[in-house]
Amino acid sequence: MAKTIVFCADGTWNGPDNTDQTRDGGDPKLTNVCKLFGWLQGSIDGDWGTKEMELMLGPAAAPTQIAKYIHGVGDSQVFIDKIAGGAFGVGVTARIARGYTYLSRNYTAGDRIVIIGFSRGAYTARALAGMIAAQGLLKPALASDPADKYDNAVRAWFRYRHGSDSPLICRMLDGLDEFVNIRSCFGSGSLPDDAFVAVDAITAVAVWDTVGALGIPLYNLGGSALDLFGFADTRLNSKVALGLHAVSVDEQRKSFQPTLWDDAPNVTQALFAGGHSNVGGGYAEHGLSDVPLLWFVDRLQHPDVGLAFQRAPRSPVTPDPCGCAHREWLKPAWQALGTALRSFRPGMIVNDAVRQRMAGGAVQPDPPPVPAAKYDPANLPR
Repeated sequence: MAKTIVFCADGTWNGPDNTDQTRDGGDPKLTNVCKLFGWLQGSIDGDWGTKEMELMLGPAAAPTQIAKYIHGVGDSQVFIDKIAGGAFGVGVTARIARGYTYLSRNYTAGDRIVIIGFSRGAYTARALAGMIAAQGLLKPALASDPADKYDNAVRAWFRYRHGSDSPLICRMLDGLDEFVNIRSCFGSGSLPDDAFVAVDAITAVAVWDTVGALGIPLYNLGGSALDLFGFADTRLNSKVALGLHAVSVDEQRKSFQPTLWDDAPNVTQALFAGGHSNVGGGYAEHGLSDVPLLWFVDRLQHPDVGLAFQRAPRSPVTPDPCGCAHREWLKPAWQALGTALRSFRPGMIVNDAVRQRMAGGAVQPDPPPVPAAKYDPANLPR
């Protein structure tokens, strides 16, 4: 019997620093990725609310739904330690490798694949979908051995990137130290075509607020602003049946510009009130972020996707279109890096909760003592 495999990739970017340890701080139970994972039906292996969890619904021999949640690099730290200096961007590659090996170990022809992410995890989700659609998954044996599973996944990743990126992008990637380091450790041997298992369809890719290039805001590298990477797949592959993207209306950090999918029949992108983490979650005040969380749950439990959710979530869900909004871009460190209103293509969907907030009178734009004010964003698409 076919099963549903869910991979959930988390990781927020509310601090203008360049260390994975700081970025992976905070309480993962507050993010929408973790809250959605915790809402899925199934028994969790381990403690709820930790930075790595797995879940299974049904008997181990024939589950109907399995899921994995990651917030951080986890057991791929060994993989990262092989790269001199723990270079900037390595954590992104590690997350992709972790998702790819998990899906490869568990996939059987006919299974449904659902990939979910926020912030860095949004890039992981989108990159995984493009990679799987282009070249399939690894054979399970190549994704199971702790000694070489991540090596194989990284070789598969660079094989995909060189097949999908322009020669110019590849030259720029080769010129960056962190990618040179990765290639020198893992890229010397290519994988043959018969290392892969074809995947005919991906059921859904659902992401909250993909930002910047590589799905991350590249503030600077060596003191200079840098935005080289680009997205290999702003066009969602037609093998993906459903692409969901919840996008922040109000985020103003220049390095957090949204990376939208191109318009397509399999893509639904909608605008939600609040900044980056008011859409993807992460704050103790979660009324605003619970709105796009419920939007995802409603669409992912539809029979076309088929995720099985519990009657009640493990974390509190109290959607409030007029809830507290956070404005990280007003902090001095972010002001120094520049701010700008986001712009959106004409006709982009505006979620009803945005209009409800606009009609809600004075709303709290930030935790007190900032005074409440009427919400009236100037950048809504016409």
